[in-house]
Amino acid sequence: MNHERWLVSYADFITLLFAFFVVMFSVGQTDRSKLERFVDSVNVAFRMNGVFPDTQGSPLSRGGVGTSIVPPVVHELPSFFAHSAASPRAAAVFESLEQALRAAGLEGKVSLRHDRRGVVASLPDWVLFPAGQATLRPEAAADLAQLADAIHGEPVGAVQIECHTDDLEPSKAFESNWELSATRAARVARYFADQGFDPALLSAAGFADSRPLVENANEESRGRNRRIDVVLVTEMLEDGG
Repeated sequence: MNHERWLVSYADFITLLFAFFVVMFSVGQTDRSKLERFVDSVNVAFRMNGVFPDTQGSPLSRGGVGTSIVPPVVHELPSFFAHSAASPRAAAVFESLEQALRAAGLEGKVSLRHDRRGVVASLPDWVLFPAGQATLRPEAAADLAQLADAIHGEPVGAVQIECHTDDLEPSKAFESNWELSATRAARVARYFADQGFDPALLSAAGFADSRPLVENANEESRGRNRRIDVVLVTEMLEDGG
């Protein structure tokens, strides 16, 4: 009988325990830039192999394959992660802006979320524009002025205005949703410039219906996709760019 057989099991146990603590240490020492490069490389690899088609988003971002409970979601970049963890700067901007919007009574009109660039303040299109038009509502000036005031004091770099539509044809005033969304974005950007924002830090982009939040299945979902996103870029500052 081999009385030292237990040493083999003991050695295996110590090896597994060592591996466990190495993994725990690695998780606790996450390098944000390396994590972002890893996420990007995984996304590129999956898209190149046709796992994440650009027009559908990842299985996780779409709420699972074949499910009717969670609406499909399409993000700007199909990914396992909706966005990397918010930086301290982005988290501070988010909290400060949330308080300012609440004080201004805009929490019901403006929603906030994080994305890879920083903080996004999103407004439904009806808050600013009549249906199918790119002329600001008379009452929209007050809401935009309060939003501009809230953003003015935040430590952000560029401010990107991005407008989105649903998949329905626009009014006869515009040839397509591309023209409608681009004109709306330019109009909001011009308003921000008039409010004292540095024009060199402003940009405007119209994405038509190419980046929906949810599937254009009914009027409610289309209403969620018709939006104006004001992107407050903080991550470039965080990375020293």
